[in-house]
Amino acid sequence: MSRKKNRQSIPEELAAKVLFVSDRVCCVCRIKKKPVQIHHIDEDPSNNSFENLAVLCFDCHLETQISGGFHRKLNAEQVTLYRSDWIVRVARLRVNYSAEAEAHRQDSFFDFEIVTQLAEIFREKRAFDLLAMHYDSIGNMELRDKYIELAINNGLDDDGVIYFRHLQGQAHLLPTEIIERRIEKLQENDDLFNLGRLYYNLGQYEKALETLCLNVIDSLESGNNFHAAYAIKEMVEEGVVEALFTIALKEARESNDLWQQYRTLQELGWYTEIADFLKSNQKEIEASDNSALHVALADVLQDKVRYKKAIEKDALMLIESESSEE
Repeated sequence: MSRKKNRQSIPEELAAKVLFVSDRVCCVCRIKKKPVQIHHIDEDPSNNSFENLAVLCFDCHLETQISGGFHRKLNAEQVTLYRSDWIVRVARLRVNYSAEAEAHRQDSFFDFEIVTQLAEIFREKRAFDLLAMHYDSIGNMELRDKYIELAINNGLDDDGVIYFRHLQGQAHLLPTEIIERRIEKLQENDDLFNLGRLYYNLGQYEKALETLCLNVIDSLESGNNFHAAYAIKEMVEEGVVEALFTIALKEARESNDLWQQYRTLQELGWYTEIADFLKSNQKEIEASDNSALHVALADVLQDKVRYKKAIEKDALMLIESESSEE
C-alpha cells in the first residue's frame, strides 16, 4: 500500500501569487466567475512549489481525479500546458488593458486608483515578485526592475530568477549554479518541454529547438497530439524559428555566402535589409553567376534593361538545368 503524502498548507503569499497570475480563473475552461481552487499538478499535496500549482474550477479539478467511465482524465501534462498558456495570455491581456487604460488615464481616475491600490497591497505584503509583475504589466520598467532586484535579494527561487531575468532580457546575469540546478532538475524529470523553454530563455536557440523537437517526437509517438501541436505552436510564437534564421544569417555572413545571406533575409522578411544588402554587394553580385541574385539586384536598382536581361538569363539557366537532369 502506498504511503499517503502529508498535506502542507500553501503559504498565503504563494497562494496569492498563483491566483494573481491566473487572474483567479480556471486555466483549463477559462470561464470567469466560477469558484476556483489551487490544484497540485503532481498530486503531491506537500509540493508547494509555484510551478506545481494551478488554478482550477471544481469541475475541471474533478477531471484530474476521474480515470474511467465516460469522463476523460485530465492528466498532469495537460494541466501544465493549460496553466503555462493561460498565464501568458493573462499577462498579455493585462499589458493590452494597461495600454488602453493609459490612453484614457486623464478621463478615468478609477483605472489609476486600481493600479495604485494593487501596488500598495503587494508592497504592504512585501510581495516583491508580484510588484515586479504588476509594474511590468503597466509598462513601468524602472519600477519593475527595482522590485525584481528586491525579489531576488529576498530569496526568490530558481524558476523566479530565470523568469525575471528573461523578462528583462538579461539572461546573461543568471548565476551558473542556478542554470545548472534547473537543467539538472528538468533532465531528471525528463521534462523536455520546459527544458526547451529554458534553453530558449537563455538564448541557446539551437539547443532549444533540438530539445523541443525531441519533445514533439516523443509526444507523437505516445499519441499525445495535443502536446505535440502545442509545442510546435509555442516554438513559432516564441520566435525560435526566427532566432535560428538569425544564426544562419550570421554564419552566411562569416562565410561570405551571398546567396545564403539573401535567402535568409528573405525568410526573415527583412526587406529593407535585403535592399541594403544587394546594393552594398553590387560588385560581387555582378561578378557572380547566380542569376537569381542578378534579378533581385536589378529589381532593387529599378533598372528595367538590366532586369529584362537578368530574367532571360535566369530562364535559360533553368531550362539548361532541367535538360541536364533528363
